[in-house]
Amino acid sequence: MKPIRHRIVTANLFVANKDPRGGVGKIVSECLTAFGGRPDVIGIQEGHGRGILEALARVDGYRLLVARDQGEAGKDVPTLLRARWELLGHEFTHAVDGTGTGVFDHPRGFLTVRYVKRGVNVALVNTHMGVIGREREEEAGAGGKVAASAADHAKHAALQNEHVAQLRADGFTVFVTADANAHKGVWSESLPSVLETSGMRVTIMGVDLIASDPERTLDPTIARIPKELTGSDAHDAIAISAVETSL
Repeated sequence: MKPIRHRIVTANLFVANKDPRGGVGKIVSECLTAFGGRPDVIGIQEGHGRGILEALARVDGYRLLVARDQGEAGKDVPTLLRARWELLGHEFTHAVDGTGTGVFDHPRGFLTVRYVKRGVNVALVNTHMGVIGREREEEAGAGGKVAASAADHAKHAALQNEHVAQLRADGFTVFVTADANAHKGVWSESLPSVLETSGMRVTIMGVDLIASDPERTLDPTIARIPKELTGSDAHDAIAISAVETSL
């Protein structure tokens, strides 16, 4: 049997993106170059808004899935899944501090997409927890409330890790991505450490965290897709490719 290669991408498109469909096309093209195949799933952060959703619904070869952040702002959280893969589940879990978005429209919480690829159950868990430090002060002034604290981040990391552990126990090949200032203290002391303690393989590139299950995958390769290609005004897209070993 030909080895199964998983290709996972998370990307910020932002509500101001004028060409989200073109941005996804660049992501697909870059993955073809880096990994020799199209992404299986593209989890999208800060991609809410009618114009973006309408554009994403027209991306060839993918189905648009939209989960709902049930926090204060109730933002739509979109995902693109290869049309040929069977969807098992798609949902958004809000942050433990109860907030919906920050001053920069971050949906706080984690998105989970579960699907089947050639008989293998796969899960992408993507976190975007919001802002810290100086930005907390900006948010308090702009929105009248303070962003998630370090303690909130730690609680949320534990909640997410429990979710990841359950998915692994249920036989899923799990990938975790996070775009939330991963290089700063609240993340280096929370999400990476709890994932590593539970046996996940964790890599941090800049502000992004990528984790995979070493018991189920080998030879993970990580690629950064520059924001200039996707149309994001803040973050690069992150892609991971790994080979399934559990068959």
